[in-house]
Amino acid sequence: MQVALVYPERQRWPKFAWVQDALRGQGHRVTVVRDVEQLVEADKTAELVLFEHKEAGLGCANLIQAAKQKRAFWCQWYFDLVAQENKPLAEQVFTSPQCYLPIMRAMDLVCVKERGLLADYAALGVNATWLDQACPSWLAACEHRESPEWDVLVIGSTGSPFYTQRCRDVQALVSAGCKVAWCGHTHGSSVPAGVEGLPFCEVKDLPALASRTAVVLDVCGRHDLDGYWSDRLWLLLGMGACVVRRLTPGQPDLAYASYETREQLIGWVRDLRLDAGRRRDIGSIARAQVLAGHTYEHRVMELLELCRLTREINEPVGTAAEMAA
Repeated sequence: MQVALVYPERQRWPKFAWVQDALRGQGHRVTVVRDVEQLVEADKTAELVLFEHKEAGLGCANLIQAAKQKRAFWCQWYFDLVAQENKPLAEQVFTSPQCYLPIMRAMDLVCVKERGLLADYAALGVNATWLDQACPSWLAACEHRESPEWDVLVIGSTGSPFYTQRCRDVQALVSAGCKVAWCGHTHGSSVPAGVEGLPFCEVKDLPALASRTAVVLDVCGRHDLDGYWSDRLWLLLGMGACVVRRLTPGQPDLAYASYETREQLIGWVRDLRLDAGRRRDIGSIARAQVLAGHTYEHRVMELLELCRLTREINEPVGTAAEMAA
């Protein structure tokens, strides 16, 4: 298939580049688009134009204008949570008319992270489906040492109200006597008291970092939305880390420990930090599960099938054959 990918170049965590590599590895012909002129040209020959979330680096007005003349099937893949606020989707700042909703409406298909809100997207005029993120298949495995430096490692942002629950869970662990390290963006704020702050870490270096801890804590900005969790979960499981995460509705049934209460969290960490063999077993199972079904190679196959089915539903019989080629 001829695919045009529309996304800005990123130095840190270049997630859409992982999508590009997966498509090319499966034999698809991929063109990378970085401006509107390239988009117009690519649309003439591509069977699928796949956009990164938000404005894909091109600007809202430019995308809306180009969409009026589109020929190919246009799909947008959101790697960010849209429903960041606890109110109806129609009232989210992210989906207001002056933001990204017009772009989403211009797409033939939009892949989002909120599985429980697909009806809300439809009510807003967006043809949305749920598609998860994944793990790069090249990510190395971490180690599980008998005497790690920390009991718990946290990877992610802090210093924002969106991450209040993450900070609360970390503070509970510190109060219980756990040794905690935190790596990630701090939004100008320091990590919670009693926590060792670490610099930003590139994805390729995450396994080495995770090898220095007993468990890795996974707490997202929201845990009340069916189908939403950060792709951090796939990275951690893919490297074979021993993960302890706050329970989320509809979360994947894989090898990690879930908790809902402060007591459950502390109990898991206390048990696992003393048993390297158990941590190693959990991590090995998790890594095998991810490599068997949750790499970007697997996800792009799911994506192409979703596009094919959507096009088949929306067009007369017989015009969808090129999407299956």
